[in-house]
Amino acid sequence: MAGGRILAPYETLSVPGAAGNRLGRVHLCRCWSRDTCRWLVRAADASDGWGTDRHASVPTTDLEALAVPELRAWLARETRETLFPTLARLYGFAPAELHYMDLFVVRYTAERGADAQRGLRPHRDRSLLSFNVALSDPRAFDGGGTQIDALGGNAVRPRAQGDLVVHSGKLRHSGAPVTRGTRDLLVGFVGVHSPTVDLPFLRSLYAKLNVQGVERDLAILRRALRGGGGGADPDAGSHGRTGGAVDDDDAAVDGDGGGRGGESASPQRARVGLPPVALAELHMSSAE
Repeated sequence: MAGGRILAPYETLSVPGAAGNRLGRVHLCRCWSRDTCRWLVRAADASDGWGTDRHASVPTTDLEALAVPELRAWLARETRETLFPTLARLYGFAPAELHYMDLFVVRYTAERGADAQRGLRPHRDRSLLSFNVALSDPRAFDGGGTQIDALGGNAVRPRAQGDLVVHSGKLRHSGAPVTRGTRDLLVGFVGVHSPTVDLPFLRSLYAKLNVQGVERDLAILRRALRGGGGGADPDAGSHGRTGGAVDDDDAAVDGDGGGRGGESASPQRARVGLPPVALAELHMSSAE
């Protein structure tokens, strides 16, 4: 896109058994500077929107990012110029086919407190694509990371503050517990409305149930893309290393990554400040 940048992964992990399916790849990219991450955390901390009731199935201590006026315009620009073009290139979609289902800051901490949360139990997100950006310096905490069942349960950890991790939300995963310090993340659930995506299947009970098993992950990935996940993939094999380690607006069952207990955001609220590429099919919440 004019004036934007597409991030190149410094590491790519491939799910065993998902060869040829671009949804079976987990990418790590350099994204934002330390100063940018610190600014994001300060703006989030200054907000009174923190809570633990936004995600009923898999609760997190979090804050809706687009509800913070200081962040809204900046995140809209970053989405339009960097995040959506990068996700689209990595997974073979057009940026205009992507939309946010949710975008929030989440906090995991080893500290004690009523809202303190160390990690997150295994689940599948309601989005076809999910990402997180490390807002905390990895030296500020121990533990943490995204544990993906199909990669052997090993935690995927970014190397530096500001790094982006992106994967299919349909891969069953969890947040590894933080044992020291605090880990802040910007998390995005990204839905895809594309002719290559089988939305009726992703709305089915089979794709939503939080059932353990790598074979189920692989089956969901195969059926999520019409034709089994092959086709155009301009970056296949061109970045990083390969190793062994959308949904639209419907929520998953017993373990989606979002939703608000049946509330739906009004069109006016959902669309405020968002980039044009996110507007066409934007849904910021869904029934559970």
